[in-house]
Parts: sequence; C-alpha cells; structure tokens
Amino acid sequence: MLDMVKKYRTLLQSAVWQQGATALSSPERDWLLGEQSLTAKLKQHCNLFQVELLQQGWQNELFGNESAVLSADETYWLREVFLYGDQQRWIFARTVIPAQLCQQFPQLLALGNKPLGEFLFEQKFARGKLEWSKMGDLAARRSVFTVQDSGLLVCELFLDDFGYLS
Repeated sequence: MLDMVKKYRTLLQSAVWQQGATALSSPERDWLLGEQSLTAKLKQHCNLFQVELLQQGWQNELFGNESAVLSADETYWLREVFLYGDQQRWIFARTVIPAQLCQQFPQLLALGNKPLGEFLFEQKFARGKLEWSKMGDLAARRSVFTVQDSGLLVCELFLDDFGYLS
C-alpha cells in the first residue's frame, strides 16, 4: 500500500491545476467543481462511508504546487487519508494545515478517522476557487479553505474504484 500512496502523492505533486469547466464532462464538472462538502456528497452515494487515516504529522516542506497557494515559510500539519464508499477506495485526500490554524482549532490535530469536510463546513470555513487536474484516467481537485485570513489546502484525488466521473 505504501507504493500506492507514493504514486498518488507523485500524481498530486505533478498535477497541472486548472480552473474553468469547458474541458470537463458534465459528471466531471459535478464532482470536481461542486461547491458542497465532498463528504456529504459521497455519503449520498453509498451505504457505508469510511475514512482511513494513512498518515499525519508536522511537515516543513511543501510540494512545489502547494507552495504556490500556501506560504512556504511555515510549519504545516499534513494529513493523508483514503475515503471509502461501501468498502471501495474512492478518494485519496491530502490536507496541508498551517501551524497557526492548528493552534486556533486544535481539533484539526485529532480528527483521526473522522472526515475533515464535516469539520470545515460546521466551522463555516470559506472555500476558495476549486481547481482541477486530470492525470490519465484519474482526476483531482483542490481548494483552499480560509477562516480569519488563514487557510488550509485540501487536495482530493478520485481513484479508479470511484465510478461517478464518467
């Protein structure tokens, strides 16, 4: 599984992020550019939704395309998870949270297998523009959620077992 996670990280690291919907099919637009909580939407499409925590911890270095939207001069809490629908691995998610935001919201450090999306929407974080990327058969989206001038980056890679993009 470690090789698979490395592959997904590499895909997100090399993603060419785009805005706009002209190159996307209708289902892709719906999933990649939908403003609602991805967690809530995934729950509508399965009987059993689960989060598997892969890793979390402090990080000083960002991917190049992450430092394009977050300051590279900070320490970050990095959280990587798989999101499952009916025991199918649907999403690989990577979240980068500035230390300052973790001090404001210490519950971000203790999410474990709880979905981040529920917390962000409950706390009324403002979502920035959604960007998307396609890498072969896979697609991804990312956005910055902000509260009180501090933001965290959420990247979500839609995996092979996720069958709703076509």
